Amino acid sequence: MTAAQKATRRLWTDRCNITVYENVVNAATGVTEQTEITAGKDIPCRLSFDSSPPTGDMRGAPVPIQSVTLFIGIEVEIPPGSKLEVTRKGITTAYAQSGKATVYEILANKEIKLKLWEQTA
Repeated sequence: MTAAQKATRRLWTDRCNITVYENVVNAATGVTEQTEITAGKDIPCRLSFDSSPPTGDMRGAPVPIQSVTLFIGIEVEIPPGSKLEVTRKGITTAYAQSGKATVYEILANKEIKLKLWEQTA
Protein backbone atom coordinates (compact mmCIF):
# COMPACT_ATOMS: atom_id res chain seq x y z
CA MET A 1 0.00 0.00 0.00
CA THR A 2 1.36 3.43 -0.94
CA ALA A 3 1.79 6.33 1.47
CA ALA A 4 -1.22 8.11 -0.10
CA GLN A 5 -3.40 5.03 0.37
CA LYS A 6 -2.31 4.66 4.00
CA ALA A 7 -2.97 8.34 4.67
CA THR A 8 -6.43 8.17 3.11
CA ARG A 9 -7.41 5.03 5.00
CA ARG A 10 -6.36 6.55 8.32
CA LEU A 11 -9.39 8.82 7.91
CA TRP A 12 -11.72 5.81 7.69
CA THR A 13 -13.03 5.76 11.24
CA ASP A 14 -16.51 4.45 10.34
CA ARG A 15 -17.46 0.77 10.02
CA CYS A 16 -19.74 -0.86 7.44
CA ASN A 17 -21.73 -4.08 7.36
CA ILE A 18 -23.01 -5.23 3.97
CA THR A 19 -26.16 -7.33 3.61
CA VAL A 20 -27.17 -8.84 0.28
CA TYR A 21 -30.48 -10.44 -0.59
CA GLU A 22 -30.69 -13.75 -2.42
CA ASN A 23 -33.62 -15.86 -3.50
CA VAL A 24 -33.49 -19.22 -1.75
CA VAL A 25 -35.94 -22.10 -2.17
CA ASN A 26 -37.39 -23.19 1.18
CA ALA A 27 -36.87 -26.98 1.24
CA ALA A 28 -39.94 -27.57 3.39
CA THR A 29 -42.42 -25.51 1.36
CA GLY A 30 -40.81 -25.29 -2.07
CA VAL A 31 -41.45 -21.54 -2.00
CA THR A 32 -38.72 -19.14 -3.08
CA GLU A 33 -37.99 -16.67 -0.30
CA GLN A 34 -35.71 -13.67 -0.16
CA THR A 35 -32.96 -14.31 2.40
CA GLU A 36 -30.53 -11.86 3.99
CA ILE A 37 -26.88 -12.87 3.74
CA THR A 38 -24.02 -10.97 5.38
CA ALA A 39 -21.49 -10.19 2.64
CA GLY A 40 -19.14 -8.11 4.79
CA LYS A 41 -18.80 -7.16 8.43
CA ASP A 42 -16.96 -4.38 10.25
CA ILE A 43 -15.32 -3.02 7.08
CA PRO A 44 -13.40 0.26 7.53
CA CYS A 45 -14.94 3.13 5.57
CA ARG A 46 -15.76 6.82 5.72
CA LEU A 47 -19.03 8.69 5.25
CA SER A 48 -19.05 12.18 3.82
CA PHE A 49 -22.04 14.51 3.98
CA ASP A 50 -22.71 17.44 1.68
CA SER A 51 -25.64 19.74 2.34
CA SER A 52 -27.03 21.92 -0.39
CA PRO A 53 -28.77 25.16 0.51
CA PRO A 54 -32.49 24.68 1.12
CA THR A 55 -34.74 25.11 -1.90
CA GLY A 56 -38.40 26.06 -1.76
CA ASP A 57 -41.16 23.71 -2.78
CA MET A 58 -44.42 24.87 -4.35
CA ARG A 59 -45.71 25.96 -0.92
CA GLY A 60 -42.58 27.98 -0.20
CA ALA A 61 -41.29 25.75 2.62
CA PRO A 62 -37.50 25.26 2.61
CA VAL A 63 -36.42 21.75 1.64
CA PRO A 64 -32.84 20.95 2.70
CA ILE A 65 -30.96 18.54 0.46
CA GLN A 66 -28.20 16.32 1.82
CA SER A 67 -26.10 13.90 -0.17
CA VAL A 68 -24.21 11.06 1.49
CA THR A 69 -21.07 9.49 0.00
CA LEU A 70 -19.33 6.33 1.19
CA PHE A 71 -15.58 5.89 0.75
CA ILE A 72 -14.48 2.25 0.90
CA GLY A 73 -11.72 0.04 -0.49
CA ILE A 74 -11.90 -1.00 -4.15
CA GLU A 75 -11.55 -4.63 -3.05
CA VAL A 76 -14.96 -4.51 -1.33
CA GLU A 77 -17.79 -5.86 -3.50
CA ILE A 78 -21.17 -4.20 -3.01
CA PRO A 79 -23.80 -5.76 -5.29
CA PRO A 80 -26.78 -3.62 -6.42
CA GLY A 81 -29.70 -3.83 -3.98
CA SER A 82 -27.46 -4.36 -0.96
CA LYS A 83 -28.14 -2.79 2.42
CA LEU A 84 -25.18 -1.00 4.00
CA GLU A 85 -25.27 -0.36 7.73
CA VAL A 86 -22.66 2.24 8.60
CA THR A 87 -21.69 2.95 12.20
CA ARG A 88 -20.21 6.34 12.98
CA LYS A 89 -19.54 7.51 16.53
CA GLY A 90 -21.78 4.76 17.91
CA ILE A 91 -24.76 5.55 15.67
CA THR A 92 -25.73 3.02 12.99
CA THR A 93 -27.69 4.10 9.92
CA ALA A 94 -28.91 1.88 7.09
CA TYR A 95 -28.28 2.98 3.50
CA ALA A 96 -28.75 1.71 -0.03
CA GLN A 97 -26.45 2.36 -2.97
CA SER A 98 -27.96 5.07 -5.15
CA GLY A 99 -25.29 5.41 -7.79
CA LYS A 100 -22.51 3.62 -9.60
CA ALA A 101 -19.20 3.60 -7.75
CA THR A 102 -16.45 5.99 -8.81
CA VAL A 103 -13.12 4.18 -8.52
CA TYR A 104 -9.85 5.91 -7.69
CA GLU A 105 -7.02 3.49 -8.51
CA ILE A 106 -4.26 5.71 -7.06
CA LEU A 107 -5.93 5.82 -3.64
CA ALA A 108 -7.28 2.24 -3.94
CA ASN A 109 -10.74 3.37 -2.91
CA LYS A 110 -14.14 3.92 -4.40
CA GLU A 111 -16.79 6.47 -3.70
CA ILE A 112 -20.46 5.50 -3.72
CA LYS A 113 -23.48 7.79 -3.42
CA LEU A 114 -25.93 6.51 -0.82
CA LYS A 115 -29.55 7.05 0.08
CA LEU A 116 -31.39 6.09 3.25
CA TRP A 117 -32.55 2.47 3.26
CA GLU A 118 -36.29 2.15 2.79
CA GLN A 119 -37.76 -1.07 4.08
CA THR A 120 -40.27 -2.55 1.66
CA ALA A 121 -43.21 -4.54 2.94
